[in-house]
Amino acid sequence: MKPARPRKCILLLGKRNSFLESLAHAFPQRGKFQIVPAPLGSEAFRLAQKKNVAAFLFVLSSSDDLESMQWLRQSNPSLPSVAILPQNSPSIQKTLRNEALTGIILARGLVPSDLRRCVEESLAMLHQHHAPSRTDQQIAADLHSVRSTMTAIQGCAELAIPKSTSKKTSQEYLRGVIAGVRELETTLRRLEGNLRNAGHLPD
Repeated sequence: MKPARPRKCILLLGKRNSFLESLAHAFPQRGKFQIVPAPLGSEAFRLAQKKNVAAFLFVLSSSDDLESMQWLRQSNPSLPSVAILPQNSPSIQKTLRNEALTGIILARGLVPSDLRRCVEESLAMLHQHHAPSRTDQQIAADLHSVRSTMTAIQGCAELAIPKSTSKKTSQEYLRGVIAGVRELETTLRRLEGNLRNAGHLPD
């Protein structure tokens, strides 16, 4: 008899506080997905490696949480991600608009049951499965090639900076190349996220 497959889980990541706990308890214990609360940091990175993780819920209490969110998403680009903001923060919202998240939920004024409904609506795509078309697969391959090329360009520029002979001018040009690559990476990540959210990229 084959062992039962572990139930799919959704990682609820953020600072351990009453908000995180109340949101975790708002989901039914025996629902389709198991909600696993954890602090952003090393524990979240460890949990994210498990094969039964189906999505991320990020509770972003401050801008300090953004870097951990971005690292987790870069390491797991195929997983849907929803950001929950306990307080309205225009600066955080501006950053999140470039992240192509599955959803952004402004939690202020919402009770846990309302938040649960918003999360479930954002993650409704988890119940939809379709085989990627040949075009979808080609898009994924091209995006991977573009990202690999950009990484190589940035790496070469970073290595060339300390070796440049005409210090000021050459280094300014090289730093401009690096800045441009980083800007393209942000745009590419947003494009990739939007395509994946629309179902055009395979996991």
